[in-house]
Amino acid sequence: MIEKGTVLEKKESKIIVKIERHSACGGCKACETNEKREMTLEIQDTLDAQKGDIVEIELDDFAILRGAVLIYGVPLLGLMTGVLAGKSIAEMAELPLSAELLSVLVGAAFLAVALIAVKIYGTRNKERYKPRAINIQKKGGAR
Repeated sequence: MIEKGTVLEKKESKIIVKIERHSACGGCKACETNEKREMTLEIQDTLDAQKGDIVEIELDDFAILRGAVLIYGVPLLGLMTGVLAGKSIAEMAELPLSAELLSVLVGAAFLAVALIAVKIYGTRNKERYKPRAINIQKKGGAR
């Protein structure tokens, strides 16, 4: 996915870029947004962009898909696995808890573990999911 944005500010080796939020963005909240459907991103300045420049920003489509699977798929899989494991345990062992209650408890535990795993993975691999500036279209940048 490629978007265009305006450089608002330059901070050492990073730039703050304003882009208009599109409906494809949904509600992911990866960027700061305001009521005007604008969002700001802080990205690495690999192009020596200046305030006022228009830059093209790219986020790999595969990274977007992988991120969606991580955020939604892994916790869902953890929950479903936990519910099925709880049901199996309840059927095999005679416990004072009902099968439904044990399924809910084990499902919640698996969901929590999956969410923690996603958080750890995301923290360790955050560079993979960051947008990057790929091109400058000059427009009033101070040079």
